[in-house]
Amino acid sequence: MSQNEDLARVKIFRFDPEMDKEERYETFEVPYEGRTVLNVLEAIYSGFDQGLAFRCGCEGKHDSRCGACAIQVNGLPALACKRISEKEMVIEPHGKFEVIKDLVVDFNKIREGIPKKEPSVQISIDPDKCIKCGDCVAICPVGVYETKKGEIQASGAEFCCGDTCNQCVTYCQTGAITLQKLY
Repeated sequence: MSQNEDLARVKIFRFDPEMDKEERYETFEVPYEGRTVLNVLEAIYSGFDQGLAFRCGCEGKHDSRCGACAIQVNGLPALACKRISEKEMVIEPHGKFEVIKDLVVDFNKIREGIPKKEPSVQISIDPDKCIKCGDCVAICPVGVYETKKGEIQASGAEFCCGDTCNQCVTYCQTGAITLQKLY
């Protein structure tokens, strides 16, 4: 048994617009078993690089209610506080928003020229159950839902954090929203 078998190889997106001319990646090896991606990021921050910028808004509770830790892990959107870490990970900022620094994005600025990609979940809204309250619009940390012509619509399923978030399903008063993992 190798000493490194319990370590994850974590490749992290790095970019500081005040210092860097272009994006880069740094690789770290840290314990990962039984940890969330947020735990891994915290371990990298405290043990290797206190300059690493990432968000966590749940004040140590890691209960996925705020959505501040929205990122991408191995190309799929996720909340870092709920996503279970893996042996090999590429961690990047959430793809919908402009990068402020490293994994921190500006939730008020949508990135221009976002490449279209396939969603990892299918979002269904049952029109017979939906009461158009707008809770899903308000609670989604990455703005997947919107109101158009008085109807709630899921636009941008490719940015949905899926089962690592599930806030739309959890807080829908009538159970009108379902998420199905595609891969």
